Amino acid sequence: MPDQTPIQLPPKYYLENFRYLIGFVQEQYASVLEEPEQTFISKFNALSEDAQCLYLRMMNRKGVFFRIKKFQYAEIASIPTAEKELIERGFIQLVKELSLPEVIEVMQIFTKPELIKIFQGQEGFDKSLKKLPKGELLLTLVSLWEPEELVEALQAFEEVVSMLFVQEATFLQFLFFGSLRYSMSEFVIRDIGNARFQVFDPEQFTPLFHTRLEAVEKFNMTLLYREFKRQKELLSAEEIYEWFRVHFPDVPELTEPTVPVFGRMVQRVGGLLERAKLWRQAEKIYQYANKPPIRERRVRVLEKMGERDEALALCVEIEEEPHNADEYYFARDFQHKHQKDTRFLKATTRLLKKAEQMEVPLQFKESVEMGVLEQLAGQGYEGFFAENYLWRALFGLLCWEEIFDESTASIHHPLQRRPSDLFGEQFLAKRKQKLQKRLQLLEHPQQAMNYLGTVFREKEGTVNPFVGWFPDTMAHLDKLLSRVPGASLQSVLWEIAKSPENNTRGFPDLYVWKEQRYDFIEVKSPNDQLSNQQLYWMEFFRKKGIRVKVLRVHWGE
Repeated sequence: MPDQTPIQLPPKYYLENFRYLIGFVQEQYASVLEEPEQTFISKFNALSEDAQCLYLRMMNRKGVFFRIKKFQYAEIASIPTAEKELIERGFIQLVKELSLPEVIEVMQIFTKPELIKIFQGQEGFDKSLKKLPKGELLLTLVSLWEPEELVEALQAFEEVVSMLFVQEATFLQFLFFGSLRYSMSEFVIRDIGNARFQVFDPEQFTPLFHTRLEAVEKFNMTLLYREFKRQKELLSAEEIYEWFRVHFPDVPELTEPTVPVFGRMVQRVGGLLERAKLWRQAEKIYQYANKPPIRERRVRVLEKMGERDEALALCVEIEEEPHNADEYYFARDFQHKHQKDTRFLKATTRLLKKAEQMEVPLQFKESVEMGVLEQLAGQGYEGFFAENYLWRALFGLLCWEEIFDESTASIHHPLQRRPSDLFGEQFLAKRKQKLQKRLQLLEHPQQAMNYLGTVFREKEGTVNPFVGWFPDTMAHLDKLLSRVPGASLQSVLWEIAKSPENNTRGFPDLYVWKEQRYDFIEVKSPNDQLSNQQLYWMEFFRKKGIRVKVLRVHWGE
């Protein structure tokens, strides 16, 4: 059995990690770093080790306001001395003049009993306030006193400091990870063994951002997206629309790394306006991007506005150049629906109406696929729940080297969970010849299984965006490769490689076999509908000679 003893990290592990990050960023992004970041690095390196540790302890916590007297870190010899140094060197400051939102944030770091103790002696404080929940108490307190009065009272109770250089420190982490989705905790996840990362050649790392404009633009857009998430809780839909238009009076010209972040924000803002039934504003926002499902949403909004001709014209555009199956089938169905003298049925509905039916005991209502497997077992079939897992595992294991190919300039740091081009148009283009050669292995099932087994054993537990490391994976792959023709498997994996973002979902629920006969089965209970992506794979499988069917379940005793 593997050693289960918990891994003990060095006392100042976080300092070692941040020093590594700084050195890495200085090497990879020398042409991107400018005076603000360089000044921070220089001043940080000049701090004593204890002061560095105290600053990083704050940086790795939530927020920018702290009560340092609450800190207890054994590895820091004297927290008060380190605090004094940070104040003198301009890394933290005592809070003084704050905006109202900042005052509320500071008050959040005090408990409700502490807030009552601080303010109950102040003129205007009523005893009834003690009964309020903390959130309501905060709002009442900020309505009774000015921000400077609140800060003065809080500081008189206990010293509160705020971090400086937050933007610079955050930007350095952003450059390392390429995103604000990840933090310094990724180092800890690796070092304590909670995740095993693919090992890369350090000489092969390439910068994700090639210019400062690319880096700063994506960084600022990410911060703005975070601001939107906060503002939508405070502002009305109309105010959110105006907020967005102030920032983007026209469609911005963006560098490539920023486009996905902006697209997500457009989708969220448009959706918020739709829910508020502000159709014209939503349609205006949806014009800013075309990331799925934005064009579909725009068509639906145009229909609600009575702009049918414009909606149909957009559908023609989508059908000619769809970004995924959802867009393609939506555009096709929308056009058919608006043809005169036609009884319209969606493509997914038409397929369901033709589906084979099976009676399954009502006891399987919460696990209909298991009910189907049991019924088929009575007919001599074996099988398992395959859906996306089976195809993702085959693609991820067979094409491991191609996915993480360091020569594609898509690997940028040692804690990377997936190549940066995985969801882009260049994923297949950069790997085309190598993938074609790898997929030829499927023409020889036993050789392919041997190769898959080797990869599974060597990489087990390593982070891969397609592989879940389930105990039965290899046995399931063996059942697949021993029955489905290699050419058919090749065609499916090639289709996945064309768009891993879209084409790793929507596969049939079950894989069953009886001797050498096999079937992929999409199971639908009485009220279920087929998705467009499921329809896409059904049609693709049939075109490639892969046995597949839809099974509609109705409940028996």
